[in-house]
Amino acid sequence: MGLPRVLASRLSNFINRYLTKPFSDPLKTQEGFFKELIARNQRTLFGKRHQFSQIQSIRQFQKSCPISTYEEFKPYIKLILEGNRQVLTTAKQIYWGQTSGTSGTPKIIPIVNQTFNSTNMSMLCSLMAYIAEDPRNNSRFLDGKSCFLAAYPLLRYEGKLPVGYGTGIFSSYRGGTQIWKYLLRSQLYIPIHLYRIKDVEKRNFQLAKEIIGKDFRQFSGVPSIVTNTLEKLLENASKLGIQAQKVADLFPEYHFSYFGGLSPKFYEKKLTALIGHKIDYREQLSATEGILGIQLQQEPGFTPMVNANFFEFIPVKSPADRCIINEIKKNEEYFICISSHNGLYAYNMGDIVKFISEDPPLFVFSSREGVVNLVDEKISQQDILYAIEHTNQIFKTILTDFVVVALRTPHNHYLFMLEFASKSEPVAYSEYLKALDTYMQEANEVYRYFRRDIGILKPPKLWILNLGTFEKVVNARAGRGIPREQTKIPHLSDQDALKREFESGVKLQIEM
Repeated sequence: MGLPRVLASRLSNFINRYLTKPFSDPLKTQEGFFKELIARNQRTLFGKRHQFSQIQSIRQFQKSCPISTYEEFKPYIKLILEGNRQVLTTAKQIYWGQTSGTSGTPKIIPIVNQTFNSTNMSMLCSLMAYIAEDPRNNSRFLDGKSCFLAAYPLLRYEGKLPVGYGTGIFSSYRGGTQIWKYLLRSQLYIPIHLYRIKDVEKRNFQLAKEIIGKDFRQFSGVPSIVTNTLEKLLENASKLGIQAQKVADLFPEYHFSYFGGLSPKFYEKKLTALIGHKIDYREQLSATEGILGIQLQQEPGFTPMVNANFFEFIPVKSPADRCIINEIKKNEEYFICISSHNGLYAYNMGDIVKFISEDPPLFVFSSREGVVNLVDEKISQQDILYAIEHTNQIFKTILTDFVVVALRTPHNHYLFMLEFASKSEPVAYSEYLKALDTYMQEANEVYRYFRRDIGILKPPKLWILNLGTFEKVVNARAGRGIPREQTKIPHLSDQDALKREFESGVKLQIEM
């Protein structure tokens, strides 16, 4: 048992209590964060325009500072790019974070040192909470190596500041609180150096050469990227003269992952089959704009990062209201809005969450703003996941990945584009499609009404994709300059262009 594991296992409960103290009284923490944020930024251009010097309460702030999207901040971003200082924040900006454009056109977000502090501490907090659940067993990954699959941190420069994707920035830049990373630096493997290899297959082979045969116990990153990487490691093992049927044959002590970017729920079954056994995992809800929530317990649910952002929650059912942390209601859905040290204030993230607990406040991700809506059915990603998971359970099938596109031509319908894992396809595709439609109706009663009772929504269609199609789409995007580790193909979209990206990989087209 190495020193990091000894310290973590013996001190985990004490460290966990210390780190989670801000969450014990979330309202008090939010009030303190809010006061500091407003006081520090009174002299900024934004602060002067919105009378920060006169704000003494949260309600005053809400009157003075309306809910805004990125469009409202574009003029301020332009001023910063032109070399102006103290436009949005007094904090020292050290990076531009570029969003992946999953929900629209890519944006650039100011990244300040406090962003690194909160990012690093949120991960440490979540990991220590996991270890504290069973100190001796859950600390095992600290005796081996951890692989974090990050995007390349430097895309270009805007003025004097570098621009990069969040996962790459936060894994490479030595800003913020780094003490725990220094303790683990010999055990943390971040293969950013491999980006000098342009050929993806050669890069995967080099990764396999560097890590196979070593004691890796944790793989972390976006779930789809982790899954794909593990598949490639298995494929390349044979080229290295190593026979392995499962990932566990290569890394027998691999037992834990830390996920972000996408929900790992869909990938659970595939990961278990790929690895050869179940692993523990914890996840965070994050964006380039900041860390929104972290999982601190075995059960699903994110604890809001009340010490990193000032939160406001806009009820989906009552969008004129602005609730703070002590005003949220269980089972209600809200848009998340944040104010933080990076200079975004009352900023609508576009994410919709549902609170599953009021005390302590815990939420789950529900969907992104702009859910697919052909005829007022408002299909969410959760509806799609419900249909696919239940259908796979009945047919005992496993998907590699999937995309569902809402189409309006030649009529309103949904197109399921599915890539099944090897030897895991259903016996009857038409029956599989019927089951998807049935569970879609079960998940969304408005969909059922327009589909079955009114008939405005026509039967869904199914494209069976060749194995490896998603990989080819990712490679094609990489060829256009989008890093693989930052590529997030949405599971649900109404963009016809997304459909066209998969057309070349269609093996069968099924209709009801």
